[in-house]
Amino acid sequence: MKPTLLIWIIILVLSLNFAAAAIVDTEYVSDLEPGQEGQILLEVYNDFDEDMENAALSLNFAGLPLSPVGSSAQSEDQIRDGRTNKFSFKVRASSSAKPGDYEIPYVLSYQLENDKAINKVSGTIGLRITGDPELSYTVTAEKAVVNAPTQVKFKIVNKGYAEAKFVAVTIVPEGLTLLSDREVYLGTVESDDFETANFEVIYGASGEQFFRAVVTYRNFENQEETKNVILPVTVYSPEEALALGIIKSSSLGKYFLGALMLVVGFIVWKAVRKHQRRKRLRKKETLEKEK
Repeated sequence: MKPTLLIWIIILVLSLNFAAAAIVDTEYVSDLEPGQEGQILLEVYNDFDEDMENAALSLNFAGLPLSPVGSSAQSEDQIRDGRTNKFSFKVRASSSAKPGDYEIPYVLSYQLENDKAINKVSGTIGLRITGDPELSYTVTAEKAVVNAPTQVKFKIVNKGYAEAKFVAVTIVPEGLTLLSDREVYLGTVESDDFETANFEVIYGASGEQFFRAVVTYRNFENQEETKNVILPVTVYSPEEALALGIIKSSSLGKYFLGALMLVVGFIVWKAVRKHQRRKRLRKKETLEKEK
């Protein structure tokens, strides 16, 4: 390449890198929740060697869950060279807006002092609509009879604006025997929706008992949340269940048999453990004598 041509290329690159321009910069943008109002504050810097005239900055909300409060366009008669002018807009997020990051297109139009042609600069402004899951919980137990298999339905309702992601429920087996898996993975609980986790359990006593669980999920910011949940469950004796019509008389013997089997199983388990302890003790005594 000839030296003269190389010099001209370098001059061209430098002239492009340092070309004068109208610069639009974001000074402040409010994070919004659905239904909330906020502010967008933009700066327009005149980097030309002459004044900018009839400068107008407009925002385009088409297709977005956002709307202007007042005008979506602001104007300034003149921006002197080397000066900055601020343009302020009020904006409102729709009450049904889904939390997320949105891009608002803008167009800046202006004329230079010595050139009446209309120039335009376009770009986008980032705005975030925030929200958190708001979870509530209920529990129901079908035919909750002491010492009998019972299905417990644990319901999670999301009343918040944002979805709860990677939701998992882990039961804490206090006061009950767990017959099913300890953890149930539910995935995503959408806003204004619910999911249910089912567990098979046996309660060992009648009266007011408790369902204990740990709920984990990730919020809108992808941060892990942990909630400890304790809900009351009414467990009936076989006699109470029969009187209330929860079980039929033909099923009463089955419940008594189930309770008896649990008691017998517990006695056998205790006896086996006692026998094993005695066996270990005798072995230990024999080893000490051999020494």
